[in-house]
Amino acid sequence: MYVDLVCVSKELLQEGYTFTTPEVAVCAGAMCSPHLLKQIKTVLNVGRLLCPFGMTETSPLVFLSNPDDPEEKTCTTVGQVIDHCEVKVVDKNGDVVPMGTPGEAWFKGYNVMPGYWNDVEMTRKTIDDDGWLRSGDLFVLSEDGYGVITGRIKDIIIRGGENIEPQTIEYFLETHPEIVQAQVFGIPDERLGEVVCAAVNTIKNSKLDEEGVKNFCSGNIARFKVPIHVMIVDDFPKTASGKIQKFKLREIMIDHLKE
Repeated sequence: MYVDLVCVSKELLQEGYTFTTPEVAVCAGAMCSPHLLKQIKTVLNVGRLLCPFGMTETSPLVFLSNPDDPEEKTCTTVGQVIDHCEVKVVDKNGDVVPMGTPGEAWFKGYNVMPGYWNDVEMTRKTIDDDGWLRSGDLFVLSEDGYGVITGRIKDIIIRGGENIEPQTIEYFLETHPEIVQAQVFGIPDERLGEVVCAAVNTIKNSKLDEEGVKNFCSGNIARFKVPIHVMIVDDFPKTASGKIQKFKLREIMIDHLKE
């Protein structure tokens, strides 16, 4: 549904269509770039956007936009923590980092699950003795209490010692008028450890190719962030709940490069 909505909004925007006023639109389940959120709001003529954040393990919300938040806050943050829940952002040692500093988000509250069914080991790895749930999400918490997700810890690409957050490249790629959605990931490289790759889904009848994507990036983002390999795909491999499986994209790219 996310891809369909984005695809429709981009195509209709190009054709000059507008909708009459739906009051509220909710974007959840997968991260959406600020550029695409603004496009959806404009094309669908939405009165108000809500961008909640949470996990299945948190039943499912932890953060939620406020009704009177300005557009900039709604499109660039996941709002503020909901009532009766706690959040902290920690470093790799579990120590709280200063406000505005990236780290892993941990959650605690009435909505956090007691554990995984019949899986004591996985529960122990996910929830500490004090009831804090480790999200695995890279997160920034600002002084005013608004949260920003910057990616998944396991998705970080380490290229020649440089840590690269795929989400920043994905958000840039999605500003291209013909790109519906982008997924960025790393594959192994003998010299650099990993290199940046991208899989992109485009609007109908697009002529965009690998070179076109690279040219769009060149000079607009840091050179080390420009994808060295690009796949144009009709769809992305997903779980039953619709989550994109980057590990499968990684496998597909590696197999493709062997051909």
